Amino acid sequence: MENTNKERKFDNFDEYAQDYRTIHNENIQISGESSEYFAEFKIKWLQKNVKETSFTFLDFGCGDGTLADWFVKYFPEAKYFGIDISAESIKIAQLKNLQNTEFHTFDGIKIPFQDNYFNYSIAACVFHHIDHSLHPQVLDEIKRVLKTEGSFFLWEHNPLNPITRKVVSECIFDKDCVLLKPSYSETIVRSAKFKNYKSDFVIFMPRKSIFKPFLFMENWFKKIPIGAQYILTATK
Repeated sequence: MENTNKERKFDNFDEYAQDYRTIHNENIQISGESSEYFAEFKIKWLQKNVKETSFTFLDFGCGDGTLADWFVKYFPEAKYFGIDISAESIKIAQLKNLQNTEFHTFDGIKIPFQDNYFNYSIAACVFHHIDHSLHPQVLDEIKRVLKTEGSFFLWEHNPLNPITRKVVSECIFDKDCVLLKPSYSETIVRSAKFKNYKSDFVIFMPRKSIFKPFLFMENWFKKIPIGAQYILTATK
């Protein structure tokens, strides 16, 4: 995305907020599914990895709130908070009027919540839209608002996957981004003094009909670093 600042710091999606879903869905046609499918995919993964039902959850860089659409379905007793620098995206999210959800704008670094507030936080394909020089500050803030033993899920595109690189390179709002190698993500999370970190890889096959009977096999491949995306899990 074109940035008003000479030096890129954050990608702001205000310009694309109204058409974001249409653009995104067209961009990932090769996958055989929509962006809504992959939002639900993330929440279903979360359900498998979070055993609690009532907790506080921060969606860092929530955009138009599509994760929240599914979050309230799978975690109806939990409290969801979404934050983003894009005021136009937050307006769209707030119009959803979803139960147990709040959406707020912020400056990209300073999270508008007190220390030790959240049980869990996710940054779903967000960090590649943040200048790498700011990653340590952002991680420090996420760690600050997490409770002791709270978990952080860093979900990113995998640049080791050639199809991922192709899709990202052709997306209009990804044109300035720099993808994070799994090794880089582990390094910055370790430097922020998170603990118990591990990486799993996901989405090895297209979601087209011919492949659907075999998607269960992806669970066997999660440690093979060629999935289209990866999730780095760490605790405070």
